[in-house]
Amino acid sequence: MLAFKPIQWLGFAAALASIALWIPLAWTDPYFEGMNKLSHPSLSFAMLVLPACLFFYGLLRARVILLVIAFLWSFPFNLALLFSSSIYALIGACGCIYLLCILLLRLNKIRY
Repeated sequence: MLAFKPIQWLGFAAALASIALWIPLAWTDPYFEGMNKLSHPSLSFAMLVLPACLFFYGLLRARVILLVIAFLWSFPFNLALLFSSSIYALIGACGCIYLLCILLLRLNKIRY
């Protein structure tokens, strides 16, 4: 059994939620037309799914630097989606959870 802290489990859930919410965003979102002009869905994949995978991996390895890179990488899209008027604002909320995980893990002396 893997022994993870509760904040790590929250981070795992946020990363998986970002990936799960990206799937309908990539093909059916009528609210966020701006992403369609930028090689959609490959750009959204690179800006949401890949950082979520890196965040998940960083939690497994307990490396804060990977978490910071994933947060900064996904921050522009997370911020844009946080202020959208659709269910995809939850992706932005996952970005806030990323930041919360980084801060709490750093307070718990998890190494860089």
